[in-house]
Amino acid sequence: MIELSGVSKTFPGRRGPVHAVDSVDLSVPKGTIHGVVGQSGAGKSTLIRCVNMLERPDAGSVQVSGQELTTLSPAALRTARRHIGMIFQHFNLLSSRTVAGNIALSMELAGIPARPDRIEELAEIVGLHGRLHEHPSRLSGGQKQRVGIARALATNPAVLLADEATSALDPATTDQVLALLRRLNAQLGLTILLITHEMGVVRNICQSASLMENGRLVESGVVADLVGHPGSVLAERLFPLVTEESPDHGWMLDLAITSPLPVGDLSLRHRCEVTLLAGSVEQRGGTRGRVRILVRGVSDREAFLDDLKRVGAVVNHSHGGDSA
Repeated sequence: MIELSGVSKTFPGRRGPVHAVDSVDLSVPKGTIHGVVGQSGAGKSTLIRCVNMLERPDAGSVQVSGQELTTLSPAALRTARRHIGMIFQHFNLLSSRTVAGNIALSMELAGIPARPDRIEELAEIVGLHGRLHEHPSRLSGGQKQRVGIARALATNPAVLLADEATSALDPATTDQVLALLRRLNAQLGLTILLITHEMGVVRNICQSASLMENGRLVESGVVADLVGHPGSVLAERLFPLVTEESPDHGWMLDLAITSPLPVGDLSLRHRCEVTLLAGSVEQRGGTRGRVRILVRGVSDREAFLDDLKRVGAVVNHSHGGDSA
């Protein structure tokens, strides 16, 4: 659905060229939600603006729905953009227009009739029934973003780009907006590419993710697979393990899990003490995450490790040689 190959974008700077996007390859399959995460200045916003050609890359290929965008004429590009919706961090609503008027704007720009029944349908989809005649000044941040989402959906896009869409919202409202995006992905089959600096957003909604640093994607993959990769920087940031206890003896294991870890069963089977020290687990759409356990008194480590494999746990790190 979205295929980037060798995409680069450079801007002039006071101390020389700034490589905002540097030879990026990215593939987002149809109907999935992919997150690009990184700190401010990593190049995320420039990257996502290259996908719909708001920023024209200096080099590389940009394909959306099988269509190469970098070679299109201005008229053909405007047509292609009808199938790519976008929502923004600060909503970008026109204060002089009502909710209905803001939703209608994208239809007007695309040359599509702004039918009142279609506008009402979109408002219903995003949870703004009864708000069509209100102006943005009377809306909360979450409601403003819902208007932005409805406006992005007005041209029936196959792809939705989200540029820090929740960073201006409080945690509760963020969860509501992410739940809406998840529902739209499931019901409409939307392919969603979002950028964020918040690891919680990726944990909450994304099936796959990329870590961007200094204009490059340094790691990418399916989130559930990344969790099981020893040494994955992205997995460690998505599911950090923080523990106040620093035991002076015992066998400490950092595990990647994709199902609940049967701590009690492991203790009974191996006649040992298994203590959960820390965990960072996401249970939306199935269990995935990382846990740290302390094992004391196990007599057969190989058998214990075999049992961990049996329950789907992967050992990322092992600490300590004393199991007593």
